[in-house]
Amino acid sequence: MSRYPTLGRGVAVSLAAALLEGAPPTVEDKSEWRGTGPDIDLRPLDVAIDGPREALKAAKRKPDAEVFEGRLAAAIHPSLATMPPEALEDEGFWRYLALSRFWWFISWREAAPLGRGNVSVYVDARQPAESIPLRLFVRAQAVEHAGGYERGFLLSKSADFWRSHVLRVKTGTCPALTKALVDFQKQRQLPAGELRELAKLLNRTWSNIVLHTYSYEELTELLSELHGEMAERAGAHDDGG
Repeated sequence: MSRYPTLGRGVAVSLAAALLEGAPPTVEDKSEWRGTGPDIDLRPLDVAIDGPREALKAAKRKPDAEVFEGRLAAAIHPSLATMPPEALEDEGFWRYLALSRFWWFISWREAAPLGRGNVSVYVDARQPAESIPLRLFVRAQAVEHAGGYERGFLLSKSADFWRSHVLRVKTGTCPALTKALVDFQKQRQLPAGELRELAKLLNRTWSNIVLHTYSYEELTELLSELHGEMAERAGAHDDGG
């Protein structure tokens, strides 16, 4: 067991709102520690964050946000994966990290919705697909292979791909399927509508098949079959069938 810092949901949302107004951070003062034993060591995470954060500061033009998010996820995952399980399962710990370590990224990545007052979703840890840094962790976890994370930043301009077709649905819980889908999209470059239709077919497949039991090769074949069915239906429709 280890002691780790947490933030309450209401406290986290209030702190985020204050940070948006330019107030000095008071995260450490508001945090509460849970567990017993030695304090958790966040220094490896701090080191992992430094590179991407400095790269963003030094960038002469705005990078592709989704590619940058994938690279950040890859950078931090090894250190987060070594954290105690009780911390990783605690929403309060993710809220603490969001405000103490990742506010610089949240305020850049989600500037538009934050400007509209949509604050809590990115810091309250209720929704893994939205709450940063939990979203980063889940994304990296889904693509990691032999210590590599390249699939996490392989696709450019891919916000809808990750949010709608991986992180918000069951695909994100199945690493082999996530890898197969990334590779399939990289190869085929499906337009948004076609990708959305493929994702719908894939989601329906979950009701009949436990895709977690499939290998990467089997899932790649399944994606090809589903895409083929789409093409056949489109052809029949064009022929007036």
